[in-house]
Amino acid sequence: MMIMAAVLAVLTHLHYTTPAVIITLAFLEGAAWASVMPAWQALVPALVPREELPSAIALNSAQFNGARLLGPMLAGVLLSAAGAAIVFDVGHPVADAGDDRSAAPIMELVIDYWPNHYMALYHAGMAEYMLGQRDLATKNLTEFLRLYYENDGWRANGIAVLQRLRSTAPTDLRRPAEPR
Repeated sequence: MMIMAAVLAVLTHLHYTTPAVIITLAFLEGAAWASVMPAWQALVPALVPREELPSAIALNSAQFNGARLLGPMLAGVLLSAAGAAIVFDVGHPVADAGDDRSAAPIMELVIDYWPNHYMALYHAGMAEYMLGQRDLATKNLTEFLRLYYENDGWRANGIAVLQRLRSTAPTDLRRPAEPR
């Protein structure tokens, strides 16, 4: 999974990213997660005695949540040391994994230093939408659509979420399907 993120980072810096490349890498990353997660989750009960299972599961969850806490802090350190590009490269897999609590502040850091980074605007907008931050989501997704003209799933998702945000009906906070 980290290999796909690294490949995307290199291709982005070389300006070789196309929708087909992004879709292919997203498919490969999704396939990798789909094959790894069941084994990962099944591993915990195999490693600890039955009476310690609740504590082991809690510790496993704490590890994931600790990463969510430390991710944005490390992004700030990276930003000051190496610039916005490296922060996007590190934060992009977090956003792709749907970890909105970590992805939103990381992508906001990228936007603060690189305001026309359309993929950071997209990921920030989607994460903020999922977190209920309507005004910020609207601002970032509107700017994303201003910069991104491809008629593809990314643009369609941005338009769909903006329509939900502008509607007077209760907002449907389900994440749109990943572009294909």
